[in-house]
Amino acid sequence: MSRPLTVESCSHPNTVVARFLCEGGVTHYADWCPECETRTSQWLSKKTVVPAQMESAPTIDLVERRAVASQEYAARVASRERDEHPERSAEYREYLDGPQWRERRELVMARAGQTCEGCRKHHAENVHHLTYAHIQHEFLFELVALCRDCHERWHRVGRYAEWEESA
Repeated sequence: MSRPLTVESCSHPNTVVARFLCEGGVTHYADWCPECETRTSQWLSKKTVVPAQMESAPTIDLVERRAVASQEYAARVASRERDEHPERSAEYREYLDGPQWRERRELVMARAGQTCEGCRKHHAENVHHLTYAHIQHEFLFELVALCRDCHERWHRVGRYAEWEESA
């Protein structure tokens, strides 16, 4: 994982002058610790960097590092999304097409008498998860039978407490 490039103090004895490639092809030089990948100084004036240091300076491509950091961040967000919303996964969709879900769905609909447990007025069409904590091993009390209007209302509001307040 790429470390962010900020100026930090470093206790390693061997820092070097490094070349930093920045946006728009701009090049800067700064002290760099190759062990902890830390920039240890502000940008150096090119007048203070001797030609030998410029020639031997390792190149740190900040544009590439930012791109990698951005991809890593996107991967972490996607992973968190999968963890927080298992209902959006292909495995979950497969489960909903299978016999185990059909059996649970029928039990919930029978418990509700095919009537919406949200309004108790309309025919229930959907069985909704109150939580996704026990996917594929749901307790029946974690599932409710809802009519289309109540199911849409639930998803618009998103949380039980808010749904209860809007009723």
